[in-house]
Amino acid sequence: FPPCMHNILKGIRDGKKRSAFILVNFLTMVGWPYDKIEALLYEWNKRNPEPLRETVINSQLRYHKQMKKRIMPPNCSNAMYYREFGVCTPDAFCQRIRNPANYTLLKIKMQSNAREAMKGRKLTDDEKLKRKTAREMQKKFREDIKIRKERGELVEESI
Repeated sequence: FPPCMHNILKGIRDGKKRSAFILVNFLTMVGWPYDKIEALLYEWNKRNPEPLRETVINSQLRYHKQMKKRIMPPNCSNAMYYREFGVCTPDAFCQRIRNPANYTLLKIKMQSNAREAMKGRKLTDDEKLKRKTAREMQKKFREDIKIRKERGELVEESI
């Protein structure tokens, strides 16, 4: 996800209605099903200092489900979004895109192309070590998540 989506998902003070609109459009564009979007929106709303009423979230979801086509979230340059409520913190990749959905879609495409280029090539010892270290870190992370869920510290794994 682009930095702006991560910032929104942390919970925000201002721009919550616009953010709900952004999140639904963004997540549908990158292929999320509505049941996952709905669960994420309710979890996100709990992180907001002053949560939105559930009716606002329900109406956003109902509106988007009734539409026949998916709509891109607002472009990064749109003054009414992102920068206005302080979630625009661009990284180096943001300079190459105009829309948050394109950020994710291009990153996925780049990763897929990199995997394709790696097929059939033998890994160097350094690459093998990096892969092993990454797998160990992932295992520790999953174990930590499991422990935190058992303690009741986490309701659902976040993005």
